[in-house]
Amino acid sequence: MELAGITVHKRVTGYKSNSGKNTGWHVSFDWVGSDGQRRHSEVVPTEAGNRRNDPDRNWGLPE
Repeated sequence: MELAGITVHKRVTGYKSNSGKNTGWHVSFDWVGSDGQRRHSEVVPTEAGNRRNDPDRNWGLPE
């Protein structure tokens, strides 16, 4: 997408809760500012670190 003449790359990834009933969204933006510096901004949901989303601990949870 383009904002104020600057190309911005957006990435969205969903992470399910342990119960599988809810989804938290990881959203990140990358762009190069008008000063030439690379920029990055992101929001990481709490669900990203739960058992369902960790292959080493994802045992006994419903699929």
